[in-house]
Amino acid sequence: GEIKVQNCRYINFHKDYAYITSYGGAVGASQPGYVVKVDTNTLQIVGTVYVGKQPEELEVVGDKLYVANSGGYSYPDYDNTVSVIDLTTFTEIKKIPVGINLRKIKKDDTGKLWVTSRGNFGNIPAKTYVLNPQNDLVIKEFNIPVSDFSIVENRLYYFSYEWTSAGTTSSYGIINTDTLEKTSNNFITDGTDTKIVIPYGIAANPINGDVFITDAKDYTSSGELFCYNKFGKLKWKVKTGDIPGHLTFLNK
Repeated sequence: GEIKVQNCRYINFHKDYAYITSYGGAVGASQPGYVVKVDTNTLQIVGTVYVGKQPEELEVVGDKLYVANSGGYSYPDYDNTVSVIDLTTFTEIKKIPVGINLRKIKKDDTGKLWVTSRGNFGNIPAKTYVLNPQNDLVIKEFNIPVSDFSIVENRLYYFSYEWTSAGTTSSYGIINTDTLEKTSNNFITDGTDTKIVIPYGIAANPINGDVFITDAKDYTSSGELFCYNKFGKLKWKVKTGDIPGHLTFLNK
């Protein structure tokens, strides 16, 4: 089947439905984006709800859908909210102020939401926030510029890829989602992080704890996929297509 969604960004699944964020046709600062609801049995769009400007990743907690709004087309007037959608009525019930230019949002094993902010690429730095969906309040702020992350058990594996005055820099860390403390500055323990040119995607295998990192190289030629065990040792690597970005696991 084919589902046509204009300027679509991210997708998440809950029960019999897929939820997809869309920038819509917005190229200016004012037009909000939206989330479409797709019946996975019929592959038909069965609902649409408008949220903030240029919505990115989205996550389900209980009967609510949380959407990270970026306002990425709206520089310097970025959005700074997470939209909350009631899945029963499929309506936006509130917006939670978090940080500007939000992108990633994922829940941990206790239901807390981890949200990344890209800042304004200038005087406002990128940060990471922890949101408690029980009261919709931010309970922790990290001065960590997380580009992407994946959570397995109580370990949040992340990488940061930053542009600085001295060039680009990469880092790979772990945050304990129970204690809300960073426990490692580099989960790659064998020195092979120097072989990764541009980290672009990450996924932790919930079955055995392996951590996969995709490398975009130069954005124009074949990338690579690196597989690390839970002790940070490289198990294998393999060439991929251009700009490998997303991974999923199918367990038989």
